[in-house]
Amino acid sequence: MCLCSVLTAWMAKCLAILTIHRGVSRLESFH
Repeated sequence: MCLCSVLTAWMAKCLAILTIHRGVSRLESFH
């Protein structure tokens, strides 16, 4: 497996987690 593809997948996962956390915090502040 190419290291570059692993790095890209890991970065994509981190971005998704950050986006979810940001959305959750935004929802909590909305309430």
